[in-house]
Amino acid sequence: MGDYKFAFAIKALMFLMTLLNTIIINRYLGPVLKGEYAYYLNVINIAVIILNLGVYQAYPNFKKNKIENVKNAFLNLTIVLFIINIFLVSLFSLLTKSQNVLIIYLLIPIMVFSRQVSFISLVENLKIKNILTITTLFLYSAGLLIVYSIFKPSVYITFALLYLQEIIFAILAIKTLDYKFSVKNFSFPFMLKVVRFGILPMFTVLLSTLNYKVDIFIIKDLLDYRNIGIYTVGVNFADIIGIIPNVIQEVLFSRSTKENLMNETIKALRITLYINIITLLSFIIFGNSIITLLYGNDFSYSAIIAIVAIAGMIPMTFFKLISSILIIDGKKIFTFTILFISVVLNIILNYFLIPQIGIIGAAITSVISYAFSGISILIYFCKENSVPISKIVLITKNDFTNLKMILKRK
Repeated sequence: MGDYKFAFAIKALMFLMTLLNTIIINRYLGPVLKGEYAYYLNVINIAVIILNLGVYQAYPNFKKNKIENVKNAFLNLTIVLFIINIFLVSLFSLLTKSQNVLIIYLLIPIMVFSRQVSFISLVENLKIKNILTITTLFLYSAGLLIVYSIFKPSVYITFALLYLQEIIFAILAIKTLDYKFSVKNFSFPFMLKVVRFGILPMFTVLLSTLNYKVDIFIIKDLLDYRNIGIYTVGVNFADIIGIIPNVIQEVLFSRSTKENLMNETIKALRITLYINIITLLSFIIFGNSIITLLYGNDFSYSAIIAIVAIAGMIPMTFFKLISSILIIDGKKIFTFTILFISVVLNIILNYFLIPQIGIIGAAITSVISYAFSGISILIYFCKENSVPISKIVLITKNDFTNLKMILKRK
């Protein structure tokens, strides 16, 4: 089965299971606790990016340049960073007197480690990585069903399930990568070399995440957990719908460490553009009914947020696909600059619009910042590679044939 065809099959399963998980979590926690859960998860995700130090962002470039024994060298580094990060998170919780949420924050080093081995698996063998993802997601879904059936609403119980999912994935991934840790194989100079390369991509990913998530911090500052809960349901639903287009990004990223895929990238940009447009039009018609049916009347306003968020997916598709290719090729400065401007724009507009029109202002702000970053990087990509923008935004009669060929490709 070809890479794309297999990845689409896995992502279809992930779509259904992730959708089921959101239904259970949202109905289990309700708007207020869902808002608290989303806020802490947002803090964790930001910390995970920072404490990763750009390690997994560096791996594709080192792999592409055929560094000797690169896989084991990176895995050694992930183990060492895992131990360091446990110490740092514990120390932070002690110094800030936040021991009451220490159990939540200790998820950070586990997620750093899990993300690093996941990314290495993505580059080494995309199919195995996807199988592990779907396996652990299934276990997580089963755990949520048990929790929903037995326990009273609790943010801590929900985070406990995340612990199990991340730990199981990391253990399975390490086994499939055929790796055994050895202190002798750890090299401090190699670590410095990786961090020097990865630090700018790390800040780039951090800015990209802030571009997605900074609105949650601002809503917490200006409003409350309930508004965060309603807002994140809409935004997360848009993310779930975006799982299928993201398949193309993952496969391209995995292959681009081994070969040049310029023509396939152009076709992928065009195809995902129209997938997102069709998705948006469909959700405008059926969105309110879908959200209310799945999550209940408490989250009905989330449908409007989802529509706006899906609109933002259209330009962000350009950014996701192109920035991944640029990072692999070592072209990091432009991506970083565009994201920095986008995040500053995002923060300014959020503080202006949220007090005026509430959480819909946060959604509109996201679309504006996504449009800026997505269109900017598209123009840069087209200029650098002498590609007419019309080749990306105008669908052709051959695109449906090309899509079938991509799905069948080995």
